[in-house]
Amino acid sequence: MLEKFRLTVDSPLGPLPNPHGANPSGPWGEDAASGAAVLSGLTSCLAVVPVLATQLQEVMGEIETGILGISGSFEDMARRAREAVSGVFQDDSTTAAKDSRTGITHLVRETRETLGRLLQRVEQTSRISAATVRRMKEIERRMNSLNRTLCDIDEIAKNARLLAINGQIEAARAGAHGAAFSVVATETANMAKHAMAASQNMREIIGTLSAEIAAGSVELRDRAAADTEDAARSRAEVNGTLDTMALIHDEMQTAMEQARENSRSLARDIGQAVVALQFQDAVSQRIGHVVQTLQDVHGAVQSILGGGPPAGSPPADNGAPARDWTVQMADRYTMASERQTLAASTSRQARNARDPRDNVELF
Repeated sequence: MLEKFRLTVDSPLGPLPNPHGANPSGPWGEDAASGAAVLSGLTSCLAVVPVLATQLQEVMGEIETGILGISGSFEDMARRAREAVSGVFQDDSTTAAKDSRTGITHLVRETRETLGRLLQRVEQTSRISAATVRRMKEIERRMNSLNRTLCDIDEIAKNARLLAINGQIEAARAGAHGAAFSVVATETANMAKHAMAASQNMREIIGTLSAEIAAGSVELRDRAAADTEDAARSRAEVNGTLDTMALIHDEMQTAMEQARENSRSLARDIGQAVVALQFQDAVSQRIGHVVQTLQDVHGAVQSILGGGPPAGSPPADNGAPARDWTVQMADRYTMASERQTLAASTSRQARNARDPRDNVELF
């Protein structure tokens, strides 16, 4: 009969019994048919081990290629985000940047002050125009008083002319004794005539000036009123425009600050994503360790079955003690997660070995 042996379900890589120890004359002792079946099954299973190892290697390469491509893309995104942040907001720590941030505010304030002074001058001009209108009205009033004075002069000239006529009449009555009175009366009449002519000329000049002053006063008054109204409207419009500019500037500053913070946050997130994607190094190492173990198992089983070790593998020593795969795997592992998994599996195997319900007895 074939020597009885136990295979733990959770330990497919445990040490295999030496099939040549029971009966050196045959590969599996007395029960050649059972041994041939086991040999056939192991051979068929052994054939897929290189395929699995190759597939794991290819998967490892594909994962590495994909992760490197994604990492490169993320690094480019992070670089562009950092360049955007440094390019747009690199002036934050410079005096020029501070001046730039306050430049618009200063410009709005200076513009408000300049336009305010301009409007004050317009309003002052309007006030001066109104004062000029009042003075022109006063001049017009005084010129009207001058007209009354000219009327008095006309009345005096008229009386002087009547006096001259009466003097000439009396001189004619007196005859030779009234010759002197006749000369005085003639000169008085001439003086009255010149006075009346001058009065008329002055009246015409004053009338023309009064008309021009009145027209200029009306025009200046209308212009002053229009300027005052325009100045008030312009002040309201300028203040509204400057307030809008200041509000837009504040909103732009807020938006730029938010964009800067978002860009920095994006750069941080991308950097963290790049760091997180570096798990492919650990995955590659773990898959590589699995591939190496599968290759070693393949060589060991193939040697036990009599097929000889694979090309490049050291020759098997059938007289050597069974290989401790747990120790070999532990020596090969480089990461704590691998060792923890191995320790947990070893503990589970030990529990299963103590529990006969988890064992399968093969004959």
